[in-house]
Order: sequence, then C-alpha cells, then structure tokens
Amino acid sequence: MLSTREARIDKKTKEYRFNIELLAGRLLMITDAMSQNEFTKSFKFGYFGSSTGTAVAIKAAVKRPSRIITIVSRSGRLDLLDSDSLMNLRSSILLMVGGNDLPVIDTSNKVMKKLNKAYSKKMILIPGATHLFAEPGKIEQIGRIASGWLRDSLSGK
Repeated sequence: MLSTREARIDKKTKEYRFNIELLAGRLLMITDAMSQNEFTKSFKFGYFGSSTGTAVAIKAAVKRPSRIITIVSRSGRLDLLDSDSLMNLRSSILLMVGGNDLPVIDTSNKVMKKLNKAYSKKMILIPGATHLFAEPGKIEQIGRIASGWLRDSLSGK
C-alpha cells in the first residue's frame, strides 16, 4: 500500500510501515472505489490482516461500519491502535494467535475486553504456532479457519 518512493524511504526510516492512519486511508480509498463500482457497489467487505495489517483493517472498519462487516486477524498488532478504535469497532472480528506467541496472546486478551460494540468477536489460539505461523501446516490451518469465518460472516450466518 506504499508507493515505490515511500517503500524506499520506509526501508531506511520505517516512517510509513506503522502509519496506521495513512494505510487505513488508502484501504478506505479502495473500499470507497469498490462501493461506487457498478459491479461491486452492493458488496459488503471482509478484510484479512496480519500484524500491522490488522490495525489498518480495524481503523478502516471503524470509519465504514456499514461496508466493512468483518475482519480476520493473524497475529494482529492490536497494540498499534488507540482505545477509541477498539471500543468503536462494530464489525465482527476473528483474532487468530499462535499458541506460542505470548506477547500477542496477552495483548489480544486485553483487546477482546474492549470490543464491546463488535457484532461478534472470537479469539482462537493455534497450538504450536509462533508469530509468523511458519511451522508445518499452520498457515494452511489459518487459511481454512479464515475462509470459513469470512464465508459465514459475509453470507450473514
């Protein structure tokens, strides 16, 4: 979601990769464009985010609650969000966290208590997985769980 120039600068300064407002704004530009497209204007959206991408998806969903109805997170950097964003999220959300990713487990448990307005919320610990889910079969497990959640959420189940 960065321009070539921004990516080059970010490689040295890390100035853009954690700019949640900037990245959420870009995700919203895409969402808004799809909302005006003849073929996609009736769609509801679900976003999958990992790490920083989770914070970006949540920030965007808070601003477009009627369009972005669900979020799936893998090892989300929820610590990058302000409390207002978490407390005002109305979309459903699934947090998938590696069972061996203790810092993210701790943060995710705290965040679950703040998601009072979320349509639905669930946290799943994936046993034997670390932050990147690089262990054999873990990323495939994430794919199966995420696709099921998105299918059910977007179909209104």
